[in-house]
Order: sequence, then structure tokens, then C-alpha cells
Amino acid sequence: MRKADLIRDICYRTGFTRKDVTEMFNAFVDSVTDAIKRKEEVKIRGFFDIYFKYYPSRLLYNVRAKENVTIPERTKLKMRLRINENKTKTRN
Repeated sequence: MRKADLIRDICYRTGFTRKDVTEMFNAFVDSVTDAIKRKEEVKIRGFFDIYFKYYPSRLLYNVRAKENVTIPERTKLKMRLRINENKTKTRN
């Protein structure tokens, strides 16, 4: 589904005009993008989580060159989909 298809579907379901839905959708995307730029977590229950995972630097051994190699620390952007998760935990 592309952005235009999504906007058309929201228009059909809500009855809002395409212009209004496009403005709301763009505002939503801009808000999420700004939060990611500030390195904040974004969590929308029942949809997705966007978070950052820190990986510390580590020391590896290169067998061919026979030397130690340091991999620098880094932070990666991760996304976890939360669609169709069981909302209630059941006991066995």
C-alpha cells in the first residue's frame, strides 16, 4: 500500500476530505521523524515501536591479518511491529 492508497482509504473510512487527511498524515509523519532525529523512542500501542539500541565497542581478532581489530560503538535504529499481538495473557 502506498501513501496515496492509505490516504484514500482513510478518506473513505472517516469522510474527511483528501486535503485534510493529507495534512494530518504529513503532520504525523513529521512528528515521528522529528522524534527520531531527537533520538527519542516512538511507541504506538498495537502498531509499532521505534527505538534505538546501543552497541558498545568490542575487540575482535582478524585471523588472516593476525591482528586485533576494534569495532567502534554505535547506536542503531530498530523497529518492532506490534500488530496482532495477544493483548491478554493466558495461563496454561
